[in-house]
Amino acid sequence: MSEDFKVGTRSRWGETTCGYGLDLALCDEAATTHVMWLETMACSATCDEHMRFIDENANLDYETHPFGHDCGMPGSLWHIPYEDEDEGYCFFPGPDDASLLAEEPVPMTARATPGPSEVAS
Repeated sequence: MSEDFKVGTRSRWGETTCGYGLDLALCDEAATTHVMWLETMACSATCDEHMRFIDENANLDYETHPFGHDCGMPGSLWHIPYEDEDEGYCFFPGPDDASLLAEEPVPMTARATPGPSEVAS
């Protein structure tokens, strides 16, 4: 393992290419694996070649799953697999997901649309 293995600090939201190269991506291959660094919960995408580099050199704990269409998108959540699942994935919570029950509801103000006689000329 490398003593000076480093992880970048910038998020690359919406990128579908490999993020190898710290804060400036140096690889333009398609991402195949999504990596979450457990110490910081930061995520990065990587190609097969650079995933091998991570496996051989990382001195940080991490989780991975195959890079999918929701990976790296703002608002997506990382699903860590249950015991009966082979691998995790990223997803967007739907409006009926239980995860939304933990959030404080935002109060709404409803206002009636003015009728024709109420509209100023």
